[in-house]
Amino acid sequence: MSGRFELWLTTDAGARIAQLSTGLGLTASKVVNGIGEFTYLTPPSFDRSMVQPDQMLQLWYGPWDGALKLWNVYFLRRFHYFGKSFEFGGCDVNGLFWRRIVAAYTGSAQAQKGTMAADDMMKEVGTESI
Repeated sequence: MSGRFELWLTTDAGARIAQLSTGLGLTASKVVNGIGEFTYLTPPSFDRSMVQPDQMLQLWYGPWDGALKLWNVYFLRRFHYFGKSFEFGGCDVNGLFWRRIVAAYTGSAQAQKGTMAADDMMKEVGTESI
C-alpha cells in the first residue's frame, strides 16, 4: 500500500479500544467474492491481554495528503506466539458466511426472500441469522 493507514482494535460492537501503531508487520487482503485475511505481528512489549477472539480490527487507509477511509474490517480469530513476539490474525466479515449455516424451513418467513438484489438478500439473511 502506498499512502498512510491506521489500525484500530475494537470491540465486537465496533467501539474503539486502542490504536495499534507499534507493529512489526502487517499483511491484509480484501477479496471480491471471497474472504480477505490479515495478520499483525507485535513487538514483545505488546499487551497481549488487549486482544480477544471476535474483537475486530479496522483498517483505515488514505493518500498521504487526504482523508482516511475505512478500507476493511476483520475479526480476530488466530493467535500465535513466536518466542517473545505475538501474532494475531483473522478474516473479514465475508468469513461470517463461511462459518455460519443459515437454515430455515421451506415456506417459512426466513426462507421466503422474494425477488430482491443479491446483496440486499445477503444483508437480510445475515441480520436475521446472526
